[in-house]
Amino acid sequence: AVVWATLATGSTYTHGAELFSVLDVPFLSSNMFYNIQRELGEVWKDSLWNVIEGAGKLEREAAIKNGDFETDQGGRKIGNITVYLDGVWSKRSYGHTYNAFSEVVSFVLSSLSLHQ
Repeated sequence: AVVWATLATGSTYTHGAELFSVLDVPFLSSNMFYNIQRELGEVWKDSLWNVIEGAGKLEREAAIKNGDFETDQGGRKIGNITVYLDGVWSKRSYGHTYNAFSEVVSFVLSSLSLHQ
């Protein structure tokens, strides 16, 4: 949980180790932290992919249902879906040059929201 919390707040191993040092609590070794970080990355990536894939299937079905599709040479229906995408990398200055360790990507598949 400590690795997840550290990463989710945009922090790093070093910050976590310093915080726990102030609390006089032993912290994970850097090797253990980075191994857990890699495992979490895979879990997050797989989870995100499953959500995106499921949303894409729903959008495809909605587009086809609404007649928004093309038919390929094999006769398969390819849904026409409008996608809006935006992304940011936060920059916090507070009088200093500093790039945060967190980023956000936002996208909206619009077939469901525009046609229902």
